Amino acid sequence: MKIYKTRREKEISELMAKLQDEQVGVARHQRDIKELQGRVEEWEEELEAERQARAKSERQKSDLQKELEELTERLEEASGATTAQVLSLSQTSLPKAKVIECLKRIQSLN
Repeated sequence: MKIYKTRREKEISELMAKLQDEQVGVARHQRDIKELQGRVEEWEEELEAERQARAKSERQKSDLQKELEELTERLEEASGATTAQVLSLSQTSLPKAKVIECLKRIQSLN
């Protein structure tokens, strides 16, 4: 009986040690899970910030394209007016070489 009792106590002791090892492993895995969840949250925040920055950049790009189109139209209108002015000057007493030079400068701006 004593041998049986000693053997059972040894088995129980081994099982208790194994249980403690498993509990330590579970605690370690829980800690790792929390750490990984924190990383995922950080990455999600970074991703959202990137999305917002991209959307802002796209809006700015669109605004700049509109502004460029408006400025191009204004330049074309101004160039057309300038060309008309030069042509009307050619009807005056300006030398033709001067009028041609002005027209070339206008064309180079376009």
